[in-house]
Amino acid sequence: MPRSLLRQLLLIWMVIVAACLGVATMLYGLYQQTQGVRLEEARQQLSGQCARIVQRYAGASEAARTGDDGVGLAAVVVHLVLADAPGVEGGVWDLHKGFVAYAYPTYDGSDHKTDIPAAEWINIVSTARQSVSEKKAAQYRRTGRREVLLISACPLASNSAAWTMTRVPASKADAWRPLVVGMLLIFAMVAMSAIALGVLVRRWSQRLHRIQQALAADTETPHIPPTGTPELDRLGAAVNDYAQRNAQALAQTRRLADELSRHERLAALGRMTATVAHEIRNPIATMRLALENEIARRDATPDDAAHGELMLGQIRRLDGVVESLLGMVQPIRLQLETVVVQDWLATLLEPSPASPDTPPPRLLLPAAPLCWTLDPQQLGRAVHNLLRNAVQHADPGSEVTLRAADVEGTLQLQVSNRGAAIPEPIAAHLFEPFVSGRTDGNGLGLALVREIARAHGGQARYAHADGLTHFILEVPWRAS
Repeated sequence: MPRSLLRQLLLIWMVIVAACLGVATMLYGLYQQTQGVRLEEARQQLSGQCARIVQRYAGASEAARTGDDGVGLAAVVVHLVLADAPGVEGGVWDLHKGFVAYAYPTYDGSDHKTDIPAAEWINIVSTARQSVSEKKAAQYRRTGRREVLLISACPLASNSAAWTMTRVPASKADAWRPLVVGMLLIFAMVAMSAIALGVLVRRWSQRLHRIQQALAADTETPHIPPTGTPELDRLGAAVNDYAQRNAQALAQTRRLADELSRHERLAALGRMTATVAHEIRNPIATMRLALENEIARRDATPDDAAHGELMLGQIRRLDGVVESLLGMVQPIRLQLETVVVQDWLATLLEPSPASPDTPPPRLLLPAAPLCWTLDPQQLGRAVHNLLRNAVQHADPGSEVTLRAADVEGTLQLQVSNRGAAIPEPIAAHLFEPFVSGRTDGNGLGLALVREIARAHGGQARYAHADGLTHFILEVPWRAS
Protein backbone atom coordinates (compact mmCIF):
# COMPACT_ATOMS: atom_id res chain seq x y z
CA MET A 1 0.00 0.00 0.00
CA PRO A 2 1.50 3.40 -0.94
CA ARG A 3 2.66 5.44 2.02
CA SER A 4 1.66 9.06 2.51
CA LEU A 5 4.22 11.84 2.31
CA LEU A 6 3.81 12.52 6.04
CA ARG A 7 4.64 8.92 6.94
CA GLN A 8 7.65 8.91 4.64
CA LEU A 9 8.98 12.16 6.15
CA LEU A 10 8.38 10.78 9.64
CA LEU A 11 10.32 7.65 8.72
CA ILE A 12 13.20 9.78 7.43
CA TRP A 13 13.18 11.77 10.69
CA MET A 14 13.28 8.56 12.72
CA VAL A 15 16.30 7.45 10.69
CA ILE A 16 17.96 10.79 11.49
CA VAL A 17 17.19 10.33 15.20
CA ALA A 18 18.61 6.80 15.11
CA ALA A 19 21.76 8.09 13.41
CA CYS A 20 22.11 10.84 16.04
CA LEU A 21 21.71 8.29 18.84
CA GLY A 22 24.40 6.17 17.22
CA VAL A 23 26.75 9.15 17.05
CA ALA A 24 26.00 9.96 20.71
CA THR A 25 26.83 6.40 21.69
CA MET A 26 30.09 6.61 19.78
CA LEU A 27 30.95 9.90 21.48
CA TYR A 28 30.34 8.39 24.90
CA GLY A 29 32.48 5.39 24.03
CA LEU A 30 35.26 7.68 22.85
CA TYR A 31 34.91 9.64 26.05
CA GLN A 32 35.37 6.47 28.05
CA GLN A 33 38.51 5.67 26.09
CA THR A 34 39.99 9.16 26.36
CA GLN A 35 41.74 8.61 29.72
CA GLY A 36 43.32 5.37 28.61
CA VAL A 37 44.53 6.99 25.40
CA ARG A 38 46.09 9.86 27.34
CA LEU A 39 47.87 7.47 29.68
CA GLU A 40 49.13 5.37 26.80
CA GLU A 41 50.43 8.45 25.02
CA ALA A 42 52.16 9.61 28.19
CA ARG A 43 53.72 6.15 28.70
CA GLN A 44 55.01 6.07 25.12
CA GLN A 45 56.39 9.58 25.55
CA LEU A 46 58.22 8.55 28.72
CA SER A 47 59.64 5.45 27.04
CA GLY A 48 60.78 7.51 24.08
CA GLN A 49 62.49 10.16 26.25
CA CYS A 50 64.21 7.45 28.29
CA ALA A 51 65.45 5.73 25.13
CA ARG A 52 66.76 9.08 23.80
CA ILE A 53 68.74 9.64 27.00
CA VAL A 54 70.38 6.24 26.56
CA GLN A 55 71.02 6.91 22.87
CA ARG A 56 72.57 10.34 23.49
CA TYR A 57 74.70 9.01 26.32
CA ALA A 58 75.93 6.05 24.26
CA GLY A 59 76.72 8.36 21.35
CA ALA A 60 79.14 10.47 23.39
CA SER A 61 82.89 9.93 23.22
CA GLU A 62 84.70 7.48 25.48
CA ALA A 63 86.51 10.31 27.20
CA ALA A 64 83.24 12.04 28.04
CA ARG A 65 81.76 8.85 29.45
CA THR A 66 84.81 8.00 31.61
CA GLY A 67 85.63 11.52 32.79
CA ASP A 68 84.18 12.29 36.19
CA ASP A 69 82.66 8.79 36.02
CA GLY A 70 80.24 10.16 33.40
CA VAL A 71 78.27 12.14 35.96
CA GLY A 72 78.62 15.45 34.17
CA LEU A 73 77.78 13.88 30.80
CA ALA A 74 74.68 12.23 32.26
CA ALA A 75 73.39 15.52 33.69
CA VAL A 76 73.90 17.35 30.38
CA VAL A 77 72.26 14.61 28.32
CA VAL A 78 69.22 14.41 30.63
CA HIS A 79 68.75 18.18 30.54
CA LEU A 80 69.03 18.36 26.73
CA VAL A 81 66.65 15.49 26.09
CA LEU A 82 63.94 16.62 28.54
CA ALA A 83 64.05 20.24 27.43
CA ASP A 84 61.50 19.38 24.73
CA ALA A 85 59.28 17.23 26.97
CA PRO A 86 56.81 19.35 28.95
CA GLY A 87 55.93 17.95 32.37
CA VAL A 88 58.63 15.25 32.25
CA GLU A 89 61.48 15.02 34.77
CA GLY A 90 64.24 12.43 34.86
CA GLY A 91 67.77 11.45 35.67
CA VAL A 92 70.30 8.62 36.06
CA TRP A 93 70.46 6.15 38.93
CA ASP A 94 73.54 4.04 39.70
CA LEU A 95 73.44 0.75 41.56
CA HIS A 96 76.36 1.82 43.81
CA LYS A 97 76.17 5.63 43.79
CA GLY A 98 72.41 6.17 43.80
CA PHE A 99 71.11 9.25 41.93
CA VAL A 100 73.97 10.68 39.90
CA ALA A 101 71.97 13.08 37.64
CA TYR A 102 68.59 14.86 37.69
CA ALA A 103 66.84 17.46 35.52
CA TYR A 104 63.39 19.02 35.18
CA PRO A 105 63.85 21.65 32.44
CA THR A 106 60.11 22.36 31.96
CA TYR A 107 59.33 22.95 35.64
CA ASP A 108 56.78 25.79 36.03
CA GLY A 109 58.35 27.24 39.18
CA SER A 110 60.47 30.41 39.34
CA ASP A 111 63.68 28.52 40.18
CA HIS A 112 65.32 25.53 38.58
CA LYS A 113 64.19 22.37 40.26
CA THR A 114 67.15 20.27 41.33
CA ASP A 115 65.75 18.06 44.06
CA ILE A 116 64.34 14.66 43.31
CA PRO A 117 60.79 14.21 44.68
CA ALA A 118 61.38 12.41 47.96
CA ALA A 119 57.92 10.83 47.90
CA GLU A 120 58.79 8.99 44.73
CA TRP A 121 62.35 7.89 45.58
CA ILE A 122 61.36 4.37 46.42
CA ASN A 123 59.32 3.98 43.23
CA ILE A 124 62.08 5.46 41.06
CA VAL A 125 64.78 3.30 42.66
CA SER A 126 62.75 0.11 42.41
CA THR A 127 61.94 0.73 38.75
CA ALA A 128 65.58 1.60 37.91
CA ARG A 129 66.88 -1.41 39.84
CA GLN A 130 64.45 -3.65 37.93
CA SER A 131 65.71 -2.25 34.61
CA VAL A 132 69.38 -2.80 35.61
CA SER A 133 68.79 -6.33 36.82
CA GLU A 134 66.65 -7.40 33.87
CA LYS A 135 68.70 -5.47 31.30
CA LYS A 136 65.51 -4.08 29.70
CA ALA A 137 63.09 -1.21 30.06
CA ALA A 138 60.83 -1.22 33.11
CA GLN A 139 57.55 0.62 33.73
CA TYR A 140 55.75 1.77 36.85
CA ARG A 141 52.22 3.14 37.19
CA ARG A 142 50.29 4.35 40.19
CA THR A 143 46.74 5.64 39.89
CA GLY A 144 45.54 8.21 42.41
CA ARG A 145 42.39 10.24 42.83
CA ARG A 146 43.89 13.38 41.29
CA GLU A 147 46.67 12.06 39.08
CA VAL A 148 48.38 9.01 37.64
CA LEU A 149 52.13 8.63 38.22
CA LEU A 150 54.14 7.06 35.38
CA ILE A 151 57.82 6.06 35.63
CA SER A 152 59.94 4.54 32.86
CA ALA A 153 63.51 3.20 33.28
CA CYS A 154 66.05 2.04 30.65
CA PRO A 155 69.43 0.29 31.23
CA LEU A 156 72.23 2.81 30.63
CA ALA A 157 75.37 0.89 31.68
CA SER A 158 76.06 -2.31 33.53
CA ASN A 159 75.24 -0.77 36.91
CA SER A 160 73.10 2.26 35.99
CA ALA A 161 69.77 3.15 34.38
CA ALA A 162 68.13 6.27 32.99
CA TRP A 163 64.67 7.13 34.25
CA THR A 164 61.86 9.50 33.33
CA MET A 165 58.73 10.40 35.27
CA THR A 166 55.53 12.36 34.65
CA ARG A 167 52.13 12.88 36.20
CA VAL A 168 48.91 12.65 34.18
CA PRO A 169 45.88 14.42 35.73
CA ALA A 170 43.13 11.95 36.55
CA SER A 171 40.42 14.63 36.31
CA LYS A 172 37.97 14.05 33.43
CA ALA A 173 36.82 17.65 33.21
CA ASP A 174 38.78 18.32 30.04
CA ALA A 175 37.39 15.23 28.36
CA TRP A 176 33.88 15.93 29.63
CA ARG A 177 33.60 19.25 27.80
CA PRO A 178 33.76 17.80 24.22
CA LEU A 179 31.26 15.14 25.26
CA VAL A 180 28.83 17.72 26.61
CA VAL A 181 29.25 19.91 23.52
CA GLY A 182 28.77 16.94 21.20
CA MET A 183 25.68 15.74 23.05
CA LEU A 184 24.18 19.24 23.01
CA LEU A 185 24.82 19.54 19.28
CA ILE A 186 23.16 16.18 18.65
CA PHE A 187 20.17 17.15 20.79
CA ALA A 188 19.91 20.49 18.98
CA MET A 189 20.07 18.69 15.62
CA VAL A 190 17.25 16.33 16.61
CA ALA A 191 15.13 19.19 17.97
CA MET A 192 15.73 21.41 14.93
CA SER A 193 14.98 18.57 12.54
CA ALA A 194 11.71 17.88 14.40
CA ILE A 195 10.72 21.56 14.25
CA ALA A 196 11.73 21.84 10.59
CA LEU A 197 9.80 18.67 9.76
CA GLY A 198 6.70 19.99 11.53
CA VAL A 199 6.89 23.34 9.73
CA LEU A 200 7.52 21.63 6.40
CA VAL A 201 4.59 19.23 6.82
CA ARG A 202 2.29 22.07 7.91
CA ARG A 203 3.22 24.26 4.93
CA TRP A 204 2.89 21.39 2.46
CA SER A 205 -0.48 20.45 3.95
CA GLN A 206 -1.75 24.02 3.62
CA ARG A 207 -0.52 24.36 0.03
CA LEU A 208 -1.89 20.97 -0.98
CA HIS A 209 -5.21 21.98 0.57
CA ARG A 210 -5.25 25.14 -1.57
CA ILE A 211 -4.54 23.05 -4.67
CA GLN A 212 -7.32 20.65 -3.67
CA GLN A 213 -9.75 23.55 -3.26
CA ALA A 214 -8.74 24.99 -6.65
CA LEU A 215 -9.33 21.63 -8.35
CA ALA A 216 -12.65 21.16 -6.54
CA ALA A 217 -13.96 24.54 -7.73
CA ASP A 218 -17.07 24.31 -9.92
CA THR A 219 -15.43 25.78 -13.01
CA GLU A 220 -14.85 24.37 -16.46
CA THR A 221 -11.18 25.40 -16.40
CA PRO A 222 -9.72 25.15 -12.87
CA HIS A 223 -6.72 27.37 -12.14
CA ILE A 224 -4.13 26.46 -9.51
CA PRO A 225 -2.56 29.60 -8.00
CA PRO A 226 1.19 29.73 -7.23
CA THR A 227 2.07 28.26 -3.83
CA GLY A 228 5.67 29.45 -3.45
CA THR A 229 7.00 25.89 -3.56
CA PRO A 230 8.87 25.20 -6.85
CA GLU A 231 7.85 21.54 -6.97
CA LEU A 232 4.15 22.26 -6.38
CA ASP A 233 4.27 25.25 -8.73
CA ARG A 234 5.66 23.07 -11.52
CA LEU A 235 2.85 20.58 -10.89
CA GLY A 236 0.32 23.40 -10.79
CA ALA A 237 1.65 24.88 -14.03
CA ALA A 238 1.38 21.47 -15.70
CA VAL A 239 -2.21 21.06 -14.46
CA ASN A 240 -3.10 24.59 -15.60
CA ASP A 241 -1.59 23.91 -19.00
CA TYR A 242 -3.51 20.65 -19.24
CA ALA A 243 -6.72 22.43 -18.21
CA GLN A 244 -6.18 25.07 -20.89
CA ARG A 245 -5.53 22.43 -23.54
CA ASN A 246 -8.56 20.48 -22.35
CA ALA A 247 -10.70 23.62 -22.53
CA GLN A 248 -9.43 24.32 -26.03
CA ALA A 249 -10.14 20.72 -27.02
CA LEU A 250 -13.68 21.00 -25.60
CA ALA A 251 -14.23 24.27 -27.45
CA GLN A 252 -12.91 22.71 -30.64
CA THR A 253 -15.15 19.69 -30.09
CA ARG A 254 -18.16 21.98 -29.74
CA ARG A 255 -17.15 23.88 -32.86
CA LEU A 256 -16.69 20.64 -34.77
CA ALA A 257 -20.04 19.38 -33.51
CA ASP A 258 -21.72 22.60 -34.63
CA GLU A 259 -19.87 22.41 -37.94
CA LEU A 260 -20.89 18.78 -38.38
CA SER A 261 -24.50 19.61 -37.61
CA ARG A 262 -24.40 22.51 -40.05
CA HIS A 263 -22.82 20.31 -42.72
CA GLU A 264 -25.46 17.66 -42.15
CA ARG A 265 -28.17 20.28 -42.60
CA LEU A 266 -26.41 21.62 -45.69
CA ALA A 267 -26.04 18.09 -47.06
CA ALA A 268 -29.75 17.47 -46.59
CA LEU A 269 -30.46 20.85 -48.15
CA GLY A 270 -28.11 20.01 -51.01
CA ARG A 271 -29.87 16.74 -51.73
CA MET A 272 -33.21 18.48 -51.66
CA THR A 273 -31.86 21.33 -53.79
CA ALA A 274 -30.48 18.91 -56.37
CA THR A 275 -33.84 17.19 -56.59
CA VAL A 276 -35.72 20.46 -56.93
CA ALA A 277 -33.22 21.83 -59.46
CA HIS A 278 -33.56 18.74 -61.63
CA GLU A 279 -37.34 18.93 -61.40
CA ILE A 280 -37.59 22.59 -62.45
CA ARG A 281 -34.77 22.56 -64.99
CA ASN A 282 -36.86 21.14 -67.81
CA PRO A 283 -39.89 23.42 -67.20
CA ILE A 284 -37.57 26.44 -67.20
CA ALA A 285 -36.03 25.33 -70.50
CA THR A 286 -39.52 24.89 -71.96
CA MET A 287 -40.61 28.33 -70.76
CA ARG A 288 -37.45 29.92 -72.13
CA LEU A 289 -37.86 28.28 -75.54
CA ALA A 290 -41.54 29.23 -75.76
CA LEU A 291 -40.82 32.83 -74.80
CA GLU A 292 -37.97 33.16 -77.27
CA ASN A 293 -40.26 31.85 -80.03
CA GLU A 294 -42.98 34.29 -79.00
CA ILE A 295 -40.56 37.22 -79.12
CA ALA A 296 -39.32 36.09 -82.53
CA ARG A 297 -42.81 36.26 -84.03
CA ARG A 298 -43.10 38.98 -86.61
CA ASP A 299 -46.54 40.13 -85.55
CA ALA A 300 -45.46 40.86 -81.95
CA THR A 301 -45.89 44.50 -80.94
CA PRO A 302 -42.97 46.48 -79.44
CA ASP A 303 -44.61 46.40 -76.03
CA ASP A 304 -45.00 42.64 -76.24
CA ALA A 305 -41.34 42.31 -77.24
CA ALA A 306 -40.23 44.50 -74.32
CA HIS A 307 -42.27 42.53 -71.84
CA GLY A 308 -40.98 39.33 -73.38
CA GLU A 309 -37.34 40.43 -73.00
CA LEU A 310 -38.01 41.33 -69.37
CA MET A 311 -39.51 37.93 -68.70
CA LEU A 312 -36.71 36.24 -70.62
CA GLY A 313 -34.11 38.00 -68.43
CA GLN A 314 -35.80 36.71 -65.28
CA ILE A 315 -35.99 33.20 -66.74
CA ARG A 316 -32.28 33.36 -67.57
CA ARG A 317 -31.56 34.49 -64.03
CA LEU A 318 -33.62 31.61 -62.67
CA ASP A 319 -31.77 29.25 -64.99
CA GLY A 320 -28.46 30.62 -63.69
CA VAL A 321 -29.54 29.96 -60.11
CA VAL A 322 -30.46 26.39 -61.03
CA GLU A 323 -27.09 25.87 -62.73
CA SER A 324 -25.29 27.30 -59.68
CA LEU A 325 -27.25 25.04 -57.36
CA LEU A 326 -26.39 22.02 -59.45
CA GLY A 327 -22.74 23.08 -59.45
CA MET A 328 -22.78 23.38 -55.67
CA VAL A 329 -24.33 20.01 -54.91
CA GLN A 330 -22.27 18.05 -57.40
CA PRO A 331 -18.94 16.72 -56.00
CA ILE A 332 -15.84 18.50 -57.27
CA ARG A 333 -13.52 16.04 -59.01
CA LEU A 334 -10.15 17.50 -59.89
CA GLN A 335 -8.33 16.78 -63.12
CA LEU A 336 -4.84 17.95 -62.15
CA GLU A 337 -2.24 19.01 -64.65
CA THR A 338 0.84 21.21 -64.59
CA VAL A 339 0.25 24.57 -66.25
CA VAL A 340 2.19 27.77 -66.77
CA VAL A 341 0.18 30.17 -64.64
CA GLN A 342 0.85 33.19 -66.89
CA ASP A 343 -0.44 31.43 -70.01
CA TRP A 344 -3.39 29.86 -68.21
CA LEU A 345 -4.61 33.20 -66.79
CA ALA A 346 -4.16 34.96 -70.14
CA THR A 347 -6.31 32.30 -71.82
CA LEU A 348 -8.80 32.49 -68.98
CA LEU A 349 -9.45 36.19 -69.57
CA GLU A 350 -10.40 35.68 -73.21
CA PRO A 351 -13.14 36.76 -73.50
CA SER A 352 -13.09 39.28 -70.64
CA PRO A 353 -15.68 38.68 -67.88
CA ALA A 354 -16.18 42.46 -67.62
CA SER A 355 -19.09 44.30 -69.19
CA PRO A 356 -18.51 46.25 -72.43
CA ASP A 357 -18.40 49.61 -70.59
CA THR A 358 -15.93 48.33 -67.94
CA PRO A 359 -12.17 48.10 -68.58
CA PRO A 360 -10.89 44.52 -68.69
CA PRO A 361 -9.08 43.17 -65.60
CA ARG A 362 -5.37 43.96 -65.45
CA LEU A 363 -2.99 41.03 -64.95
CA LEU A 364 -0.06 41.43 -62.54
CA LEU A 365 2.19 38.40 -63.07
CA PRO A 366 5.78 37.49 -62.14
CA ALA A 367 8.36 37.79 -64.92
CA ALA A 368 9.69 34.26 -64.53
CA PRO A 369 7.43 31.44 -65.76
CA LEU A 370 5.42 30.07 -62.83
CA CYS A 371 4.46 26.40 -63.18
CA TRP A 372 1.82 24.89 -60.90
CA THR A 373 -0.19 21.68 -60.61
CA LEU A 374 -3.93 22.39 -60.51
CA ASP A 375 -7.25 21.76 -62.23
CA PRO A 376 -7.39 24.59 -64.80
CA GLN A 377 -11.11 24.16 -65.47
CA GLN A 378 -12.33 24.09 -61.86
CA LEU A 379 -9.92 26.78 -60.68
CA GLY A 380 -10.87 28.80 -63.76
CA ARG A 381 -14.52 28.71 -62.61
CA ALA A 382 -13.42 30.06 -59.21
CA VAL A 383 -11.35 32.87 -60.77
CA HIS A 384 -14.23 33.79 -63.12
CA ASN A 385 -16.59 34.00 -60.16
CA LEU A 386 -14.18 36.28 -58.28
CA LEU A 387 -13.66 38.52 -61.33
CA ARG A 388 -17.41 38.73 -61.95
CA ASN A 389 -17.96 39.60 -58.30
CA ALA A 390 -15.22 42.27 -58.41
CA VAL A 391 -16.65 43.87 -61.58
CA GLN A 392 -20.12 43.99 -60.03
CA HIS A 393 -18.90 45.67 -56.82
CA ALA A 394 -16.17 47.94 -58.22
CA ASP A 395 -16.60 51.70 -58.21
CA PRO A 396 -17.66 53.05 -61.62
CA GLY A 397 -14.68 53.54 -63.89
CA SER A 398 -12.24 51.82 -61.48
CA GLU A 399 -9.90 49.01 -62.44
CA VAL A 400 -10.01 45.35 -61.42
CA THR A 401 -6.65 43.59 -61.02
CA LEU A 402 -5.72 39.93 -60.96
CA ARG A 403 -2.38 39.21 -59.31
CA ALA A 404 -0.57 35.83 -59.21
CA ALA A 405 2.46 35.09 -57.05
CA ASP A 406 4.31 32.23 -55.37
CA VAL A 407 4.30 33.01 -51.62
CA GLU A 408 6.32 30.46 -49.62
CA GLY A 409 5.20 27.49 -51.68
CA THR A 410 1.60 28.66 -52.07
CA LEU A 411 0.08 30.02 -55.27
CA GLN A 412 -1.85 33.18 -54.42
CA LEU A 413 -4.44 34.44 -56.90
CA GLN A 414 -5.63 37.83 -55.70
CA VAL A 415 -8.54 39.69 -57.29
CA SER A 416 -8.77 43.34 -56.17
CA ASN A 417 -11.18 46.17 -56.85
CA ARG A 418 -11.79 49.61 -55.42
CA GLY A 419 -15.06 49.80 -53.57
CA ALA A 420 -16.83 49.89 -50.23
CA ALA A 421 -16.09 47.27 -47.60
CA ILE A 422 -18.53 44.43 -47.09
CA PRO A 423 -20.55 44.84 -43.85
CA GLU A 424 -19.10 42.85 -40.97
CA PRO A 425 -22.16 40.59 -40.38
CA ILE A 426 -22.04 39.53 -44.03
CA ALA A 427 -18.20 39.31 -44.19
CA ALA A 428 -18.16 36.78 -41.34
CA HIS A 429 -20.23 34.33 -43.44
CA LEU A 430 -19.24 35.55 -46.89
CA PHE A 431 -18.24 32.15 -48.31
CA GLU A 432 -21.32 30.33 -47.07
CA PRO A 433 -24.19 29.47 -49.46
CA PHE A 434 -26.97 32.02 -49.97
CA VAL A 435 -25.01 34.85 -48.28
CA SER A 436 -24.85 37.93 -50.51
CA GLY A 437 -24.72 41.70 -50.11
CA ARG A 438 -26.61 42.31 -53.37
CA THR A 439 -30.34 42.13 -53.74
CA ASP A 440 -29.97 40.42 -57.11
CA GLY A 441 -27.30 37.97 -55.90
CA ASN A 442 -27.87 34.35 -54.93
CA GLY A 443 -24.80 33.89 -52.70
CA LEU A 444 -23.58 30.77 -54.47
CA GLY A 445 -20.60 32.07 -56.44
CA LEU A 446 -18.27 32.66 -53.48
CA ALA A 447 -19.42 29.42 -51.82
CA LEU A 448 -18.35 27.58 -54.98
CA VAL A 449 -15.00 29.43 -54.89
CA ARG A 450 -14.37 28.17 -51.36
CA GLU A 451 -15.25 24.58 -52.24
CA ILE A 452 -12.92 24.61 -55.26
CA ALA A 453 -10.09 26.06 -53.14
CA ARG A 454 -10.63 23.40 -50.47
CA ALA A 455 -10.63 20.68 -53.12
CA HIS A 456 -7.13 21.89 -54.06
CA GLY A 457 -6.07 21.77 -50.38
CA GLY A 458 -6.12 25.55 -50.12
CA GLN A 459 -8.46 28.26 -48.93
CA ALA A 460 -10.29 31.41 -50.00
CA ARG A 461 -10.34 34.56 -47.88
CA TYR A 462 -11.48 38.16 -47.97
CA ALA A 463 -9.68 41.36 -46.91
CA HIS A 464 -10.31 45.09 -47.21
CA ALA A 465 -7.64 47.77 -46.77
CA ASP A 466 -7.12 51.33 -48.01
CA GLY A 467 -10.38 51.33 -49.95
CA LEU A 468 -9.49 48.14 -51.84
CA THR A 469 -11.39 44.87 -51.61
CA HIS A 470 -9.25 41.75 -52.01
CA PHE A 471 -10.36 38.16 -52.60
CA ILE A 472 -7.43 35.74 -52.31
CA LEU A 473 -7.32 32.16 -53.56
CA GLU A 474 -4.49 30.12 -52.04
CA VAL A 475 -3.43 26.84 -53.67
CA PRO A 476 -0.51 24.99 -52.03
CA TRP A 477 2.21 23.37 -54.09
CA ARG A 478 1.78 19.71 -54.89
CA ALA A 479 3.80 17.34 -57.01
CA SER A 480 2.25 16.49 -60.34
